[in-house]
Amino acid sequence: MNKLLMLMVLTSLSVGSAYAADWTPYLSDIKHNCNVEKIHNTLFTQSFANKKLPQALHADLVKRTGKINPDSASGEVVLQLKNATAFGQPLTKISYMVGDSQAEWHFYFANDGFMKLLPTFYTGEGKHTKPAGTQHFWLLEFKYADDDTFKIAHTHNRPYKDAGKWWDDELNITSSDDEHLIKGYQTTKTGFVFGTNFANTTLSFNPQTKTISCESAYQ
Repeated sequence: MNKLLMLMVLTSLSVGSAYAADWTPYLSDIKHNCNVEKIHNTLFTQSFANKKLPQALHADLVKRTGKINPDSASGEVVLQLKNATAFGQPLTKISYMVGDSQAEWHFYFANDGFMKLLPTFYTGEGKHTKPAGTQHFWLLEFKYADDDTFKIAHTHNRPYKDAGKWWDDELNITSSDDEHLIKGYQTTKTGFVFGTNFANTTLSFNPQTKTISCESAYQ
């Protein structure tokens, strides 16, 4: 009797897990600078209607609503999920909204266990990175190189109280030539912000709505 009961329990566990996919491989890149390219190309491209959902994710998708207008590149798409996990946490919904000069991604979790992921997200470039959940502010000065790429030339560590002054004219950063770019990076207690005076991206962890959000704005 005990052996039969154990067999039933093990069978139910194996069947249940077979219908739950791990979305981590599609979301892992958002940990660094909110890079959403992989999940966007998988599920939210304008040609989604002509693509098949990856088989590993198919059983987790309860409903997909909304659409992106290809002419205006605007709209909203929402994926309702069941039994999905990401980073070891239960994932219930993903929403993507794009409009005039902004784009938003929201990843919804079933409980506040996702908050433990906060220090695993980080911003910056190369060796010049800091984890979310801390309070740091620094700038990276990129110089145009001979191989047609921008490379880090200088790091400017700044007091946290100066956060928000993200470009050279406000911070009295000068260069001998015009082929340079200043990017600011700020880690906060709930995420991070990085960008320039014409475009920036914000990561935020919200325990009230149980969401991880990546929001970009540009001029």
